[in-house]
Order: sequence, then C-alpha cells, then structure tokens
Amino acid sequence: MTDLYQCNKRLKCDEAINCGGSKPHLFQDGECNKCPMDKDAKCELVNKNHYDIKMVTVIRKDLKMRRGKENSQGQHAALGIFTRRIIDKKRIYINSIDENDYKEVDVTFRLTKEMVEWLEESFAKVCLQCDSEVELLKLYSLAKLADLPCILITDNGTTEFHGVPTNTCITIGPANSEEIDKITGHLKLL
Repeated sequence: MTDLYQCNKRLKCDEAINCGGSKPHLFQDGECNKCPMDKDAKCELVNKNHYDIKMVTVIRKDLKMRRGKENSQGQHAALGIFTRRIIDKKRIYINSIDENDYKEVDVTFRLTKEMVEWLEESFAKVCLQCDSEVELLKLYSLAKLADLPCILITDNGTTEFHGVPTNTCITIGPANSEEIDKITGHLKLL
C-alpha cells in the first residue's frame, strides 16, 4: 500500500487526492511543494495503513440482480448499519413540500469508536460478491460471532423477486480491517 501524507497546514491543493470536503488533502508523494498557497508547508505521514477501518458490503451474484438493484441493496445495507443503531429519535412532521420548511430533530446513535473514526476520516468502503444465500448467511453469522457491526438486508421482493422476500446482501463494519478480512478476505471484488 502506498503511504499517504497530509499537509500540516491543511491546505487545499489541486494535486491532492481524497480531499473529503473540509478535511485535509492527502498526497501520495509526500511533497507539498506543489501547493502554491504556502511554500513552507510540510507533509507528514498520516498512516502506517490509512485504511485500518473500513466498511465491506457483500452482494449475492447468484441472484443476477440488475446493476441498479444491486446498488440500491448495497445502499440499504450501508445506511442500515447506522439507522439500526438509532436509540432515540423524535418524529419530524412536514406540512409542505417547500425545502425551507423543515424541523430539526435530535437523534442519538450508539456507535463504536471505529464507526466514529470512520465517519471522521477515510470512509473506506469495499464491495465484494458471494455466490449463494448459504455463503451470505455464513458470512453474516461469522461477523456476528466476531461481534462486528453487521446487517443482513432482505428485499421484500416487490420489483425483482416475484413477491418473495430475498436475502440480497450484508454489510460488515465500519470496523478494524484485519478483523473484517478474516471473514471476507477470500471474496472477489464486485
């Protein structure tokens, strides 16, 4: 893996990779001399492995879902990891379609420290594939046994599965990459 460096002055640079919005830009070569904004900027190594924490989504390929369906199922899983951790929420009522007519809501999530770090840093995500429901359920069980955040998505079958609820994918993490790799490291990329 290529080491990544971060500008110690949090400069915004055209040469940067993975700016992440307001987060510092990261550079592969460790040189800030390409930053026209500040010639005194220095880059510091930000990782021994920048992606120590990641989220992995595993999609069943045996279902032969349309690409859009695969995508939406994966998004359900990625969001579900967090929405299922809501421990306190209040309902929002909106009486208008005016985008300025909204009410704020307080929501409390129960997150692991790895989840918080992932949200604040890299957002590393990997999409993998498996070949059967049996394999998907085994991966899900192994993640639960390892006490990793995980979710199993069961589609209700409205659009593709003739009304039959169908297990389509799982997401594991955000969690320690090495722990996830023990479970999913043998799988192919989607």
